[in-house]
Amino acid sequence: RPRGKEGEGAWRVQVVEAESVRSGAPRGVESRHVLVVPMSVEEAALQLESSGEDFILFREASSDQINVLYRRRDRTYGLVTPEF
Repeated sequence: RPRGKEGEGAWRVQVVEAESVRSGAPRGVESRHVLVVPMSVEEAALQLESSGEDFILFREASSDQINVLYRRRDRTYGLVTPEF
Protein backbone atom coordinates (compact mmCIF):
# COMPACT_ATOMS: atom_id res chain seq x y z
CA ARG A 1 0.00 0.00 0.00
CA PRO A 2 1.48 3.35 -0.98
CA ARG A 3 2.36 5.89 1.66
CA GLY A 4 2.47 9.62 1.03
CA LYS A 5 3.77 12.68 2.77
CA GLU A 6 2.14 14.17 5.85
CA GLY A 7 -1.51 15.03 5.11
CA GLU A 8 -1.73 12.36 2.43
CA GLY A 9 -3.32 8.96 2.69
CA ALA A 10 -4.23 6.14 0.35
CA TRP A 11 -7.72 4.91 -0.45
CA ARG A 12 -8.58 1.63 -2.11
CA VAL A 13 -10.48 2.04 -5.39
CA GLN A 14 -12.21 -1.00 -6.77
CA VAL A 15 -13.66 -1.55 -10.25
CA VAL A 16 -16.77 -3.72 -10.09
CA GLU A 17 -18.40 -5.77 -12.81
CA ALA A 18 -21.54 -3.96 -14.07
CA GLU A 19 -23.72 -7.07 -14.27
CA SER A 20 -22.81 -8.06 -10.71
CA VAL A 21 -24.00 -4.65 -9.47
CA ARG A 22 -27.33 -5.06 -11.29
CA SER A 23 -27.80 -8.46 -9.69
CA GLY A 24 -27.22 -7.00 -6.22
CA ALA A 25 -23.92 -8.77 -5.53
CA PRO A 26 -21.08 -6.43 -6.64
CA ARG A 27 -17.93 -8.34 -7.61
CA GLY A 28 -14.60 -6.57 -7.84
CA VAL A 29 -12.57 -7.18 -10.98
CA GLU A 30 -9.74 -4.71 -10.35
CA SER A 31 -8.38 -2.96 -7.30
CA ARG A 32 -5.74 -0.30 -6.68
CA HIS A 33 -4.73 2.25 -4.07
CA VAL A 34 -4.73 5.96 -4.89
CA LEU A 35 -3.01 8.67 -2.90
CA VAL A 36 -5.31 11.32 -1.45
CA VAL A 37 -3.31 14.55 -1.66
CA PRO A 38 -4.29 17.93 -0.19
CA MET A 39 -5.06 20.45 -2.97
CA SER A 40 -7.63 22.98 -4.15
CA VAL A 41 -10.40 22.13 -6.63
CA GLU A 42 -8.51 24.15 -9.24
CA GLU A 43 -5.34 22.11 -8.65
CA ALA A 44 -7.36 18.90 -8.87
CA ALA A 45 -8.80 20.04 -12.22
CA LEU A 46 -5.31 20.69 -13.56
CA GLN A 47 -4.16 17.25 -12.34
CA LEU A 48 -7.18 15.60 -13.95
CA GLU A 49 -6.63 17.43 -17.25
CA SER A 50 -3.01 16.26 -17.42
CA SER A 51 -3.81 12.65 -16.54
CA GLY A 52 -5.57 9.93 -18.47
CA GLU A 53 -7.85 9.21 -15.51
CA ASP A 54 -11.61 9.76 -15.31
CA PHE A 55 -11.52 11.00 -11.71
CA ILE A 56 -9.25 12.30 -8.98
CA LEU A 57 -9.74 11.73 -5.27
CA PHE A 58 -8.26 14.55 -3.18
CA ARG A 59 -8.35 16.24 0.21
CA GLU A 60 -9.71 19.76 -0.29
CA ALA A 61 -7.00 21.96 1.22
CA SER A 62 -9.23 24.60 2.82
CA SER A 63 -11.77 22.24 4.40
CA ASP A 64 -9.69 19.05 4.83
CA GLN A 65 -12.61 17.04 3.38
CA ILE A 66 -12.27 14.23 0.86
CA ASN A 67 -13.67 15.20 -2.56
CA VAL A 68 -13.91 13.54 -5.94
CA LEU A 69 -13.57 15.47 -9.18
CA TYR A 70 -14.64 13.42 -12.20
CA ARG A 71 -14.80 13.81 -15.95
CA ARG A 72 -18.37 13.66 -17.26
CA ARG A 73 -19.36 12.15 -20.61
CA ASP A 74 -19.88 15.65 -22.05
CA ARG A 75 -16.21 16.41 -21.09
CA THR A 76 -17.19 18.81 -18.28
CA TYR A 77 -16.32 18.05 -14.65
CA GLY A 78 -18.46 16.95 -11.74
CA LEU A 79 -17.50 17.49 -8.10
CA VAL A 80 -18.61 15.19 -5.29
CA THR A 81 -18.36 16.76 -1.85
CA PRO A 82 -19.44 15.24 1.47
CA GLU A 83 -22.22 16.73 3.56
CA PHE A 84 -22.48 15.50 7.11
